[in-house]
Amino acid sequence: LKYDLNETEQQLMQIEHLSSDLQVALNDAQKANTSKTKFLAVVGHEIRTPLNSVIGFLTAQSNHPMSEKVKSLNQLAIFSANSLLRLVNDILDFARLDGKQFSLYKRPFSFNHFIDQLDQNSKLLSQNKGLTFELTSNIPDNLVVSSDEVRLHQVLSNLISNAIKFSEKGVVGLDINVNLNAEICNAEIRVWDTGRGIPAEDLEKIFDPFMQVQMSDIRDGRGAGLGLSIVKELVELLGGTIEVVSKVGSGSAFTVKLPLPVHIVYLSQVDDNEAIDPSNLSFAGMKVLVVDDDKFNLMVIEELLEPFEVEVDKATTAQDCLVKIKDNRYHFILMDHQMPHLTGSELTRLIRKEYDTFTLPIIGLTADLSDTVKQDMLSSGMNACFSKPIKFASLVGLLKAYSIED
Repeated sequence: LKYDLNETEQQLMQIEHLSSDLQVALNDAQKANTSKTKFLAVVGHEIRTPLNSVIGFLTAQSNHPMSEKVKSLNQLAIFSANSLLRLVNDILDFARLDGKQFSLYKRPFSFNHFIDQLDQNSKLLSQNKGLTFELTSNIPDNLVVSSDEVRLHQVLSNLISNAIKFSEKGVVGLDINVNLNAEICNAEIRVWDTGRGIPAEDLEKIFDPFMQVQMSDIRDGRGAGLGLSIVKELVELLGGTIEVVSKVGSGSAFTVKLPLPVHIVYLSQVDDNEAIDPSNLSFAGMKVLVVDDDKFNLMVIEELLEPFEVEVDKATTAQDCLVKIKDNRYHFILMDHQMPHLTGSELTRLIRKEYDTFTLPIIGLTADLSDTVKQDMLSSGMNACFSKPIKFASLVGLLKAYSIED
């Protein structure tokens, strides 16, 4: 028995030593990975700085008179320098993603404006190669979503650039279909082309790092093979998925599905002068919280909402509001701006911070809708703001916009 105990103690000590050695090795590996990323970042910066100057000088030179031969060489130099810059950027992105040191900067932006800019650039690139670019979209005009706009642009511009690169003739398209509710804009973004297509044996590994499609007639497809790998990583960081279907000779289609938090929802357009018959509208099941220290204001909104079968909760203080948010789920909140102790903006900031309820729509109400007050309300995290008293048509627009379809 004593021998068995000694042997067990020795085994435990060996396990402890092994665990300690593994932890040391893991720490060393993490430090090495961090050092690698830092090294690449420094080297990348040192390469990009003079490279940007080279591209700038070459571009400036192209604006001066030159012979056709020199002009051709100049354009080739600019193309090669831009290719090198893209390669450096891809390597840096890949290193940061691989080292789990990649961070996103999410902020609100107009989804339509974002797509319009992408459309203009893509049309120009397509025309330069003799291709047609087509855009279809059902994005509402006033929709503002929250995401990393730069990285989303990187994803889509990379997919469109590839579609153009591997198409000799025909069409490159961008189809956007959004399914919108009060909290999330589920966007399905499809980039397609009528180009060469991808061989079946390459489809399964198309998103692997350093993967390059092997086709004998491709002369302009050289690169590190990092683009689609980075695209997939970025899409997943943004909370989405990406799929591809393709057939050689018929083209390819990459579909990105992204859940984008709604920052300012598209409000149904309702004519202020239009006669609205509440008997034709029902929002049964909706629950709204109205926050106002004036009891008469609370009564007015409650009376306006009653015909629509909306359940109304009321809060007259910040503390009461916080308790109700904690214990209930609301379709949206109507928040008075001018209240004692805490303004509506200050309370909204507290709600966003304490309860991490970025997707809970908060609509500000104020008698002073000056630019300064409006900016303060929107920057606090409110989704929209209206002047008091809120118009009946605006209230109906809110009910329509924030009624969540199951």
